[in-house]
Amino acid sequence: MQNAQGLAAIIESLKGESAAVVQFGSLVVVKAPTPNGGSAILSRILTARELRMLEARPDLLRDPGELMAQLTATGREGQTEQAQ
Repeated sequence: MQNAQGLAAIIESLKGESAAVVQFGSLVVVKAPTPNGGSAILSRILTARELRMLEARPDLLRDPGELMAQLTATGREGQTEQAQ
């Protein structure tokens, strides 16, 4: 329950931001602009693979749109690997 409340507080704090990245250990919250002028929020617990990606590419923490794209792509790759 505390995790959900903490996540809700993080999301609430991002209300006035058009883009942002917040990382606490393996938890990441990304807010990025969408093509229609709005914004999307992604929150997830990072896998070991995703954590390694961020260690290798810390610049992604300064680019919410690219980070969201990379996490989405990495997630799809992981699903494909598991299905094989």
